[in-house]
Amino acid sequence: MVDIEIVSSSELSSARSIAPSTNTSPIYFGVETEPFFFLSSLFPSQISFGNQQFLTAEALFQAARFAKHPNLVTAIQNTKWSGDVLDKIQHWTDYAANDWEEKKRSIMKEIQELKFAQNKELRARLLQTGNAEIIYRSKADNFFGCGEDSQGLNLLGRILMYLRSYFRAWLEPEPALLMKCFKWAQSRPDTCSTVWCANHASEKLYPRAKSALEEITITPAISDATASESGFLHGIAHGDKPWTLEVLIQLREEAKDGADGPQVGVSHVWADPFGNAKDEVVWMPLSSKQLKTSLTVGGGIYIYGFPLAIDQHLVVRGCTVSITVWDPKSAKRSGPDHNLSFILSKK
Repeated sequence: MVDIEIVSSSELSSARSIAPSTNTSPIYFGVETEPFFFLSSLFPSQISFGNQQFLTAEALFQAARFAKHPNLVTAIQNTKWSGDVLDKIQHWTDYAANDWEEKKRSIMKEIQELKFAQNKELRARLLQTGNAEIIYRSKADNFFGCGEDSQGLNLLGRILMYLRSYFRAWLEPEPALLMKCFKWAQSRPDTCSTVWCANHASEKLYPRAKSALEEITITPAISDATASESGFLHGIAHGDKPWTLEVLIQLREEAKDGADGPQVGVSHVWADPFGNAKDEVVWMPLSSKQLKTSLTVGGGIYIYGFPLAIDQHLVVRGCTVSITVWDPKSAKRSGPDHNLSFILSKK
């Protein structure tokens, strides 16, 4: 594990002087099924550091905490579910760096730099928050978050607001320039990401049995959703019911207006018992009833949410699910935006 250099906190302190707009409601983030979870360190967004890969910013953050113990770093890298990473480290506290409390703020800042420097789509989405105050809502964390009484330091929110101001100065940042500004930043290929996988808390949803759901992946990765589109997949996460996903769609003002309105297409493709390909497509209009939140920046941003029920019987037959966001004012897309795949237990 390459040591992460500790940087001066002067840049971070300067973020406090960047006053967010009082005309825009604050942006709260921290819940996987709610808007703006892409700002969270737990959001699936692959980060390259040296010659190593980490599935989330949180994974790299915790790896830095235990950097002197390569076996623990490897265990973190091999853990797909962020919640399981947090569960594991509770048993490793004796192995944390002695100066971790002094280093963790600077390390978090560098990791957030890497997260957004290496992914132009996430960088664009950060800029789309305008001048809104960004607040990490966490009852358990009053250092990086606002704490249970909302009086916490909110240092993660402050870091993000600092980076937003920095990136805004680069209208179209060139990768080469970013490479000079952020050491260890590397180009990152398109990937798939894990929407959900069996974890320490999932047995109540999927009891261990033959054909139990093990993992749901999405291609391309949710972090690679094209932020410049008039409509795109803002987020997707497992809900609190089995075989149900919570889907978030982000639209611009021009996409949400009109007689027909925007629609989301969900298609199921599977094979019947005779091996014949079957498919079913359902187009769902997005309406004000599904509106979760909006921002008055960049002409207006609107985020809609709805539950997506997955047919368990079709999944057992090898079904894949595709999601397409269609703006009726633009040309219909030639293919789906994202494909969901399901892995079942072979027990």
